[in-house]
Amino acid sequence: MQPMKAAASQQSGMRGGIATLRLSVCVVALLAAAAPLAWAQDSSRGDSGQGDSSKTVKNPDAKDTAGDNDTSRMSESYEPKGIEVGNYLLFPQIEAGETFNTNVYDTQSHAKPDFITTVAPEFRAQSRFENHALNFDAQANKVSYATYTGDNHLDGNLAADGRIDVTKTAEITAKLNGYVAHEDRGDPNAVAGALKPTPTHGVSSLVGGKDELGHLTLSTQLGVDRLDFDDVGTNTGTVVDNKARDRTESTLTERAAYEFKPSYSAVLQTSENNRAYDRADITGITRDSQGYRVESGLGIDISQLAKGDLLFGYMDQTYRSSLYSDAGGYSMHATLNWTPTTLTLVVPAFAREVQETTQPGASGVVHTEASMLVRHE
Repeated sequence: MQPMKAAASQQSGMRGGIATLRLSVCVVALLAAAAPLAWAQDSSRGDSGQGDSSKTVKNPDAKDTAGDNDTSRMSESYEPKGIEVGNYLLFPQIEAGETFNTNVYDTQSHAKPDFITTVAPEFRAQSRFENHALNFDAQANKVSYATYTGDNHLDGNLAADGRIDVTKTAEITAKLNGYVAHEDRGDPNAVAGALKPTPTHGVSSLVGGKDELGHLTLSTQLGVDRLDFDDVGTNTGTVVDNKARDRTESTLTERAAYEFKPSYSAVLQTSENNRAYDRADITGITRDSQGYRVESGLGIDISQLAKGDLLFGYMDQTYRSSLYSDAGGYSMHATLNWTPTTLTLVVPAFAREVQETTQPGASGVVHTEASMLVRHE
């Protein structure tokens, strides 16, 4: 049968039919005084098998100042001191969480509720060199179900990141991360009727550079991600071959930010990506594609009080096969880290992007997501 031309599908960031109540408790172990207020980069991406749920970001144009007169900076008495080992500070911590999910398998009918316990230890080594930096991080995430224990799994990742200070205003950064994870049951690309969440593993790398030329800051980043998905059995006794989902994704991002007044910058940002699959899908069609994204807007960096971007633009993803329709349209990326007090973090976020999907008959997913994170130490 001749495959029909696929249209890009639309997905909302909030999934209906699932009510989730989450209670998280952070406990810092092994001599760490308190949990740090983490400024983590958002890594939300569809069909990756891995992602950071945090929406907090670090403005790439931010300058690391002492902040002695900044009343919004977190008091040192609340920050973990770490364990001194030579030129490194060690930060061990553990996070425990309890979730009640009314629809564990994300089905339209016959929903099955369950309590889910997560225990996530982490160990980070932060360098204290006079120049340059080389840091290491190890994390694990044990997920245990009270009733449906067949979904119990253990995830983990190892990462190293570094910085070379070329001059007082220029630097080169790099990061390498390897992970083992399991695909969420509610992921639109998840195998229907799988006996267990699909195991996935991969390696991601990122190399970048930044130079501050007076009021103008130029930066570029090249990221390469390798994604692999294991085969998984189903409740019908068959085994689903996931090799057609294995791929390599690369993205090159260029950014220019001009500070037209203190703490406010005009930003122009472009990115190009290439998504190459190891082989054709079950219909015999290759899912390879290339895309771009062009955005401009405002960058905000009010010391530790507020950091973030408000960018608007256009995006497009072109597929190699003419049987798949191109996906695209207007794009938006808005994220703001706001610290109204030294112990409170408020992060509103909104994003619209083309995410990869391996659903039969669909090219890309135009994904729109809005979120609000409120955190108080």
